[in-house]
Amino acid sequence: MLPPAFDVDVSGAASRSYKFYTLADNKIVTLSTGKSSKDRELTDPLMCFRGSSHGWVVLYDRRSLDMFLYNPITRRHISLPPYEHVDKVILSCSPDEPNCRAIMIYDNCGLAFCCPGFSKEWTHHDLGRAFREGYVDCVFSNRHESLFSLTRHGELESWDLRDPESPKAMKIADVSYKSGRIGYPRTEEEEKKLWLTNEPMEHLVVAGQDLLVVTQYPADSFDCDGLYVDGIDPDALAFERGLPSVTVDFDVEKYDPEDGEVKYVEELGSRRKGSKARADNDEGGWPQS
Repeated sequence: MLPPAFDVDVSGAASRSYKFYTLADNKIVTLSTGKSSKDRELTDPLMCFRGSSHGWVVLYDRRSLDMFLYNPITRRHISLPPYEHVDKVILSCSPDEPNCRAIMIYDNCGLAFCCPGFSKEWTHHDLGRAFREGYVDCVFSNRHESLFSLTRHGELESWDLRDPESPKAMKIADVSYKSGRIGYPRTEEEEKKLWLTNEPMEHLVVAGQDLLVVTQYPADSFDCDGLYVDGIDPDALAFERGLPSVTVDFDVEKYDPEDGEVKYVEELGSRRKGSKARADNDEGGWPQS
């Protein structure tokens, strides 16, 4: 999905167009919101993007709580059960498959499931623990036919989604919690630091046979000329200016199914060699949830 484009006619009326790049056809597909309801392909021109899977994007209306899958190539819509405070939605496979499951992270914490096009409501997973120890990310691996999730408590889980009414999770590893921000002293006389980054953000990534935990270190804001803007400095007004954030560093860890540990990856090149060797060894020690 590319950044949206805005068009203003001579009367001052504005419209927004969403653009999607299709790698297979090497072309850009434009989805117009139009200036009138007749021209619009979306119910609301300010729909929020909440994820993408298997050629489908998840669009969400914060006001009406309407949520649906949209295929920008075929223009098809598939409704999802409405919900409030949606953070992320992924799919286990194409929604045209009868065993497709949609997985949602909501309220920056909870995890819920549904069958796209069939479910009238979401099936919620009872955390059974404190709110702050909910879920931060999830990813589905078609190779392992499993959903993997990461909790705020640092637990890496594998899910069995065959029963949509009763999904089951199994803990497979512990991930060390990343805290602290990257910074440097303002001057030699001052102990106060200029914090360059926000709190780290963890992401789950499936790369071939490997399950990776990628820790992202995003910087607060950069100006249009690429210079860092101190978000602490009241004169900079970085937040009010709407300056973009930039990733300045990241760490990569890999789940080892043989010993059930998550290990730091020194080089991505060596990781690729290791994943090829492991892929040749059937499924290794991957847990079957």
